[in-house]
Formats: sequence, structure tokens, C-alpha cells
Amino acid sequence: SAVIAPDGGSVYVTGAYTPLPVSGDENLFVAGLDADGNLMWVETFDGDVTDFGNAIAVDPKGTSLFVGGATGDTQGATAMDTLLQKYETDGNLVWSKRCDRTGGIDVIRSIVVSANGKKIYAAGITDPSDDLGSRDLFFQQFKSKNGKSGPWKVHDLAGGFEVVGGIASAPGGKTMFIAATGCPEDGGGCQGYVVETSNK
Repeated sequence: SAVIAPDGGSVYVTGAYTPLPVSGDENLFVAGLDADGNLMWVETFDGDVTDFGNAIAVDPKGTSLFVGGATGDTQGATAMDTLLQKYETDGNLVWSKRCDRTGGIDVIRSIVVSANGKKIYAAGITDPSDDLGSRDLFFQQFKSKNGKSGPWKVHDLAGGFEVVGGIASAPGGKTMFIAATGCPEDGGGCQGYVVETSNK
């Protein structure tokens, strides 16, 4: 995932990589590049067996980065917890928040920062039973200053497997829209959804 700084002078990216020698681990990385694509800095995070960044956003002032993803153990016990991190735009880690909501699989797939920069809104998938046929969409908000989390809202769209495509904020920031795909557990056809949810 990538995001451009508000002034257009930098690009920030996040994802995962496999360190050498290959052991099955994956670590999260965050990197900053200038407008010409030259690497300015790169930081890594090794919190558990598997750590990855799915989404990255920058605050309106261009002074802070936020990375959303997951951390956990996908070898044997397949538990994954949501991971949200705040970085300064020089790569300095400010805080890192791991949250185990269900004891199963919880993964942030998309994030957006509020217009005033005070909150981060996250959307992802959750599966308390670790059953590949049953994963629901979730929405949660966090304070950008310290990562304190707000209410956890779960939406079962199709009675089976959901995939989050992205999240966007309506003007004024009171309403969020989440794009997702939902597939019924009985193997029927999948459908696209747009979920409207309040940030309260």
C-alpha cells in the first residue's frame, strides 16, 4: 500500500518481507521515498511470527503516518491480531497498538485519517472461529494521539466470507463508507457491497 504526502514531495509505502535465511517469518516494513522514487528511509517491525502492513495513511498536515495490518502466528495456531502503528514522517515509531478482539483472526485491511487529523478509522475482517468460510467485516476508530480504540462494530454481509476493499470518509467525517465483497457460506455467488456506518 502507498500514500502521497499532502505537499506531493514524498511517497510512503508499507507491506511485508521475508528475512533471510528464509524461516517462514514475515516482517512489516514502512519506507519513505522522495518524489523521484529515491529511498529516504526504511523501518521494519518484527513483533511475532507474521507481521504485515495492509494500509498506510498520512495526516492532513503531513507530519504523521499511520499503518494498519496484523500481527500473529500463522504457523500452527492461526491467530492474528489487528495492528495499528503511528510513525513520524522520518520513520520514527511513535506508538504501536496490537488488539486481540476475538482470539481468532482480526486483520485491518484499510484505514483513513479524519480531516482534523485527530482520529483514524479502520476497516478489516474478523473471524473468531478461524473458519475460512465465515469472516465478517469490522469497523473501528482510534485516537491518533495515543492509539486509544473506540467501539468495535461487526457487519455480517452475506452470512459467509467477507473481503474489505477500502474505507472512505464522507465530507464532515460523521459517516464512513466501506467497500466490500461478500460470499455466502453455501457457496453461492459473491456480491459487492458498500456499507455506510457512523463513526460514533
